[in-house]
Amino acid sequence: MLTILGTSIGVGAALIFASYFFHPGLFAHGVASAVLFRGTGAALRLPGAYLQVGREILGSGPVLALMAPISLGVWLAARRSRYFGNSAPLLMALFFLLLRVGSPHATGSIYSLLGIIFLFVFVGGIVADLLETRIRGLGMTVIAGMLVANAIWDLTGLFSIGR
Repeated sequence: MLTILGTSIGVGAALIFASYFFHPGLFAHGVASAVLFRGTGAALRLPGAYLQVGREILGSGPVLALMAPISLGVWLAARRSRYFGNSAPLLMALFFLLLRVGSPHATGSIYSLLGIIFLFVFVGGIVADLLETRIRGLGMTVIAGMLVANAIWDLTGLFSIGR
């Protein structure tokens, strides 16, 4: 396990170094001037920061805004759903969304995008778990409803661009 982790870190470091054209001076300057997080702990006390994150989640579509709390409820209620495959994306989504709350003034923040991606993975895992139970029909109905609702949302957004 450690050799796989070490190899992954080595390959990642080599790819990052290659993005600086294997020039150590450029790489050192990039690392020295990197800003990894521009947030504050005080932002966690601002209700507007949480509302902003909620609007960003809703902006990805009403399907996720509806299915994320339902999936969280299923995750809490059904012990079968609380395994690593569902818990890891949930924890990562919460982590990135909390980072986004901590940096509410950063425009174009990647944290909300990463949080939303992990929320989609979490919801997909919970729905996949529903497909393996005796209420498979409900799971298929939820998937079909989500696809139709998301298609309508996307088409409505496309048509509003033309106006």
